Amino acid sequence: MTTLSGIDESEVTEVSIRNGLSGESGTIDNTIEIEKLISILDNYSLEEFYEESYLNGYRHFFYFYTDSGNFSRVSIVDNNTVQVDRVLYNVINSPIDLVEIEEFIDSSSNSKSAPSDDGLNVEVSGLVEFLSTDDLVSQSDIIITGTVTGAYPSRWNTPDGQRPDKADSELDIGTEDMIYTHIGIHVSKYLKNPLDTGDLQITIDGGTVGDDSIWVEDSPSFEYGENVLLFLDWTPGREGMTVTGGYQGKFTMINDTAAVRGDGMSVTITEKYDHWAITEI
Repeated sequence: MTTLSGIDESEVTEVSIRNGLSGESGTIDNTIEIEKLISILDNYSLEEFYEESYLNGYRHFFYFYTDSGNFSRVSIVDNNTVQVDRVLYNVINSPIDLVEIEEFIDSSSNSKSAPSDDGLNVEVSGLVEFLSTDDLVSQSDIIITGTVTGAYPSRWNTPDGQRPDKADSELDIGTEDMIYTHIGIHVSKYLKNPLDTGDLQITIDGGTVGDDSIWVEDSPSFEYGENVLLFLDWTPGREGMTVTGGYQGKFTMINDTAAVRGDGMSVTITEKYDHWAITEI
């Protein structure tokens, strides 16, 4: 896998690891640990995709750095798909053992390092208007149940996704300058205004780009494989689909007909004639 990156593994001096959904990141700079990670990844044989393929998020990112400043990125999409730099590959010998990779990350000494002192580390908080269940239903353009499939690398809201050319003191965080993250969702069921697609990407405020992190108090959080009920705000032709009311519009499914929110609020989902009814318990 890493042999496809064009970087000589003997020259790798540091590996940066990032969890696509949680944004948790860290580094490995121990030669033995780097060699172990490369050995794990290179157990898998790859075949390049030649047809256009739709991705719906990533699980893990590995950035391999050399002393000369070169780097390459290996992105784990799922247990059958990876991306090396900008090229997509199928895994053709055996599915990726994601448990082994996650155990390696957890056991690596620096895999959960704190944010760099050289970067921005800001928490944004604010007042969010309370929305009842009826408000969520009426104010949402789309309502779905689905499964979280992954996340994309966070970006600044600039044309190239990189940090604005400003000093820290000049940044207007939360208003003019913001980091955002796309989350992939595989739709199980449309409860309001169905679209002709089984996969969606939604946008949440906050994330990490390089050494810069912005955490938004009212943004919903997601876990890989989580089954969710989502109230979504979107207008055709407008870029970005967001969660209605911030955290208020995201619930975790308990079973096929019930869901609970992070603050303890629960709802039931009932099919009534030609529509779905969502009712607070």
